[in-house]
Amino acid sequence: LPLGDKLKNEIIAALRKRGVEWVRALPDSRTEDFAQGLEQMRSPIDDWLSRNSQDDLKLGKYMVAGVIAAKETENLIYGGWCSSLWDHLVRDTTEPKELRENKAYFVTFNYDRSLEEFFYRRMRSEWRSIPPDQIEGVACDFVQNHIVHLHGHLGPLKWQDGSGTLY
Repeated sequence: LPLGDKLKNEIIAALRKRGVEWVRALPDSRTEDFAQGLEQMRSPIDDWLSRNSQDDLKLGKYMVAGVIAAKETENLIYGGWCSSLWDHLVRDTTEPKELRENKAYFVTFNYDRSLEEFFYRRMRSEWRSIPPDQIEGVACDFVQNHIVHLHGHLGPLKWQDGSGTLY
């Protein structure tokens, strides 16, 4: 997922191209002014946004969410460090409800929900004999109590809340 300058540059490009629906809904004058402000910033985007108006903060979060949501793909959640992490989490675990007592906690600066989706899918595949609604309950409890998004997140996933979005 894009971070730092890459995230900033993708937001600027989206504002200027106006090729995506979530940008076309914004007035031209607002998007150009915001893009210019982003180009001149030298601090992390979250710090820059917090020092500006509430309107800029809302627009900035909207832009960050739009870029990141477009990048959430299944490729992000398979293999790599997530699988190693999962192996350590479930070592000596025989059923999913034991994860509720796990002492591992995760603090992320990212808005995406890749880690949550990864844990949910691994729980479903690891414990196939357990009814899906029970797995969803354990997964919801685990991510709610073990993952902290310091700057917020893109909202609930469909399995967390029936009105949430699909990954």
